[in-house]
Parts: sequence; C-alpha cells; structure tokens
Amino acid sequence: MMFFSIPLIAAFAATTLAAPTQDLEQRTIFGCNWFSTWAAKCSTKGNQKSSSYSMALPYYTTTDRSLVAGAPCGNLCRQDWQCNSYAVGQGSCRLYRLSSPLIYTASNSGSLSFSDKCCVLNDQPAPVPQPSPSTTPSPSAVPISTATPTPSGLAPSSSSSLSNPILTPSPTPSPSETPAPIVTPSPSPSPSPSTTDSPVVPSSSASDTPAPQPTAPATCGTTGYDKQTPAAFLNDTSGNSGTVDTCRALCAKTATCQSFAVGNNQCLLYAAPVAGNLNPANSPYAFYDLNGC
Repeated sequence: MMFFSIPLIAAFAATTLAAPTQDLEQRTIFGCNWFSTWAAKCSTKGNQKSSSYSMALPYYTTTDRSLVAGAPCGNLCRQDWQCNSYAVGQGSCRLYRLSSPLIYTASNSGSLSFSDKCCVLNDQPAPVPQPSPSTTPSPSAVPISTATPTPSGLAPSSSSSLSNPILTPSPTPSPSETPAPIVTPSPSPSPSPSTTDSPVVPSSSASDTPAPQPTAPATCGTTGYDKQTPAAFLNDTSGNSGTVDTCRALCAKTATCQSFAVGNNQCLLYAAPVAGNLNPANSPYAFYDLNGC
C-alpha cells in the first residue's frame, strides 16, 4: 500500500480543482499516467529528489548512446507499461514509475530534463535504433553478366568452307580435242590453333560471387554473463517477465530486441544475438536468441 504525506495530498487536490493549462508544453491528458488530472510536464529542467521511497527513484537507467536523447528515451518509456515519466541528461535515459511532479525539483540549472509519458505522444516518431548491418551479402551484390556467351562448339565460318570444298566439273572434251587436264583446287591451310580466336565464355568461378557468410547457430538456454557488447538495453525487474515465455514475449514486441536473458526473476533484452556477447559460466542467467529457439 502506498502512503502519501498531507502536503502531497493537498497539492494533488489543489491541482485536481485547478483549470488545466492549455499551452503546447503543459496540458492535461487524461489516462496518461497514474495521476491523470495533473497537467503533463514536458522537458522541464530540474534535479531528481532525494527519497528513500523506491517508487520515486528510476527503476531503469541506461547509458546507451542511441537512447539518451529525448525522443528515443520517450519512445522507450512509451513501450513500457510501467513507465509514467522519463528523464534525460548526464549521458543517461531514466525511466520512472511515478509522474514527473513527484520525482524532481524544478531548477533552470538542473542537470536533467524531466518529461511525462504523455509528452512523447505529440512528438514526431523517433527513429528506432537499428541493429548493426548484417555481413551476409545481399542479392544485389552478385555481379550479373550481360554478355551473350559464344557456344564453344561452333567453329569459325572459314572452317566450313574449307572442309567441304566445292569442285566445278570440267567440260567434257570433244572427240577432236585433247582433253584438258583437270585442275584440282588445293585447299588452303587450316588456321593454326594458336591464331584462332577462342570463344569467350564468362567465368563462373567463386571469385565473382561473394561467398555466403556462415550463420552462427542459435543459443538456447546457455548460462553465463554478458560481455557488455552490447549491454542490455532493458532490464525488467518487476517480475512480470521473469520466465522464459514471458521474457520472450516482451522481446518479440520490442523492435530492437534480438536476444534475451532470464534469471533471478529478471528479464534482460539485448539488441544483438547472443553469439559474441556471452561468457559461458555457472550463473543464474540463461541466454536465448529470439529466433531459432
């Protein structure tokens, strides 16, 4: 059960009765977070409150460079049902379960910029971080020869005329005349093999076509620890995704997820396959590729 101080309840009641502001950066959006009658606060400079109440602290922090800007961090918050506000700054993206008025103190010199989950709904969609390009050559990389091959079985046209010479019959001599000798045409010498142009046949050697890259087999249930290459971009410690099936489902619906790990009632998501990012060891964490398991 959550307990709130008397001043906090009074502030909540006063805000509920007050007319919502209607400018672009502060507006009341119902159903946005737990305290939906509060106007959404967007990109407010401030500092995180010091609190022993765990709900007021970030439940997830990442220093992934692709997520530390406002729009990508907001998109990450929007994809997580338990996130109600987020903050960027100091090279990090932080997700909170509470609305922003409960987690920060406004200050123009603050090192963090706080926003409610609602704020990302009016932003342009942020580009989703893409995994590293595959090393497998694309079909377009295979050179296509447009030359028409000359069949190797065809001989030069001059060979046909030489192999079948046409002989013209001599006229039949009259009885009073002496028969003229029959002249047999001597065939011209055949072209030397060294001077005959050989038909050009396109090479089909493997050097023309990039060799397919071997695909690493899927990793399914191997225990160990990650090498931080990359580090997990999401660690759900709520227990709602603490099994293989529920963690796989969370990975499948997250655009950048390619592998996941389960252990200690946690679900960790990675933006790369397990291969190359696992130190096999006897640990409570089991690693799985999303595809192939």
